[in-house]
Amino acid sequence: WAYRGGFHHDLEVRDDGRILVLTHRETPGHPSLPDHGPLTEDFITELNADGSLVRHVSLLNAFARSQYTPLLDRVRVPDNIFHTNTLEVLKGRLADRSEAFKAGNVLVSLREIDVVAVVDLEQEKVVWALAGDWKMQHQPTILDNGNMLLFDNQGYGGTSKVIEFDPLTEEVVWAYRGDDENGFNSPVLGSNVRLPNGNTLITESCAGRAFEVNTEGAIVWEFVDSKRIGPAGQWQLIPTMCEMLRVEKDYVRSWLD
Repeated sequence: WAYRGGFHHDLEVRDDGRILVLTHRETPGHPSLPDHGPLTEDFITELNADGSLVRHVSLLNAFARSQYTPLLDRVRVPDNIFHTNTLEVLKGRLADRSEAFKAGNVLVSLREIDVVAVVDLEQEKVVWALAGDWKMQHQPTILDNGNMLLFDNQGYGGTSKVIEFDPLTEEVVWAYRGDDENGFNSPVLGSNVRLPNGNTLITESCAGRAFEVNTEGAIVWEFVDSKRIGPAGQWQLIPTMCEMLRVEKDYVRSWLD
């Protein structure tokens, strides 16, 4: 089957086969931004396993009916006001501390307003949101320990960092930042994954590079796309690596077989 509807960036298939996916469409305006004019409105769209539409949940409406409406004052671009880039269905790892993080709610990243938020799809309402020490972020994810891992594109003096922090206290418990010896910067895109061994796999998209770091921040594995154009050190064209994931060996073996 196929369903065509302005899909972008991210999706997740739930255990029952339903699909949650980010979509957008152009709208002439929105009551929560009365002076803004035409804009691109982002939605969380739900499909059945057969591709039939269940519902669209407007992220603008979800903010407008919540206590986090003031975050809409951060809108600074005329068109793609949110540029939502990540969607994750929560598993309830923080629900004992905050009802907002109950299983089934959806974590999203809104790049253009530097905000991460949780949406209750049944209420169609933002139930938690935070603008922290990051800018143009990607790939927030809730770890098994209840902390959040996040790729901060431009919040470290205009360069990038990856941080693990408690989303309820905002305490940063771990971070990876570049230095003079190991530059680390992806102004857009980027990804981070906490691996079963405790290491973190980071995709530095604009550099065409992915690397794994341990808890001390040492690089233990690295892949750099070698297809580059221009003089060494002054590359004019670099292949963009959107995201790298590590897969189980048995899964790869099934492809080879």
